Amino acid sequence: MAYLRSLRIRGFRSLDDLSFQDFARINLLVGQNNVGKTSVLEAIWLLHSPSNLLAPQALTAFRGSDLASTPLEAIWPFLFYGADPRQPVQVAATDQEGAQHTLKLTLRPATTIQLETREVVATAGITSEGTGNGVRVAPIGSGVGAPLAFEVSYQRNQEEPVVSTAMVSGSQLKITTPPLASSGLATFLFAGGRVNATLLSQWFTLAQESGKLDQLLVMLRVFEPRLRTLTIGVAPGSTVPHLRGDVGLHRPLPLELFGAGMAHLVAIVLGIFNTPGGVLLADEVENGVYHENLEELWRAVELASREAHTQLFVTTHSYECLRAAVRAFVDHPDDLRVYRLERCDEATRVVAMQYDQVQAAVLEFHSEVR
Repeated sequence: MAYLRSLRIRGFRSLDDLSFQDFARINLLVGQNNVGKTSVLEAIWLLHSPSNLLAPQALTAFRGSDLASTPLEAIWPFLFYGADPRQPVQVAATDQEGAQHTLKLTLRPATTIQLETREVVATAGITSEGTGNGVRVAPIGSGVGAPLAFEVSYQRNQEEPVVSTAMVSGSQLKITTPPLASSGLATFLFAGGRVNATLLSQWFTLAQESGKLDQLLVMLRVFEPRLRTLTIGVAPGSTVPHLRGDVGLHRPLPLELFGAGMAHLVAIVLGIFNTPGGVLLADEVENGVYHENLEELWRAVELASREAHTQLFVTTHSYECLRAAVRAFVDHPDDLRVYRLERCDEATRVVAMQYDQVQAAVLEFHSEVR
């Protein structure tokens, strides 16, 4: 999937009907708490993961919800507007090449769906760790209640829709996943959660092999000038690889000991490098970063995304982060677009702002645009 240019989300979580137009390479979502910013990122990620029937569990786990430890049939309804699955979720996007991509989620009694193609059957209590961030997902079924089927339909242009289905019946899970050409790469960095150490080490290895290490080090030295290099190491008695930084001490320090801001920047930049031509989604992009370093964070993001041809959708609550973005993109104004989400009665609306509008509001008039 090429860069997204427009998006419409209907019936997903708290979003009844929300439309975006004219996406740029870097798209910054602002707005009050609980207005749906994270839900927009989730909808984009689901659009890029149409055959991943465990994606809803992963999203629930990433949010830190206790629902992540509940059966599947308890998670599925919360994907639907008002937690009412009688109306389907629809996510439709148009990319820069003019192709249309449509995702539809439905939840219904299993007797109305006939499972076909390839089936994978597992008994209750089995968990999956293949969610991309090392998060263990929910038990499969409660073992009680009527059979339910969660159906994911993906369509490109006017091609025949490809339908994947997960059915919970008692204590069994049946998954049907017909062959599907890739709908594009997408990486999701959730707020408050660190990327699994093993996955981060894999990203680092790929970046190193593609000659990106020196560029990464230049970016990181803004946060830690003493940094000489990064390596992968394994602590005594452990089998888990970790990134380590050499700052001239007796031994390299694990990345986690550098603080949240440093680890966050590493995850974002490596995520961009390892999603070439795809989409990176980052919730609360400013997390852990000192306000005086935010402009450098944006410069690093701008440079990495431009070289990797990666489109970004990120959120923030920080006025300092928004102001830093405006300053960092002064030479590339067309690459930044800001969207403010507002709650109006029971509906959410989008206010789109181009660079010059945000620049005037933030730097000249000091207006509140978040």
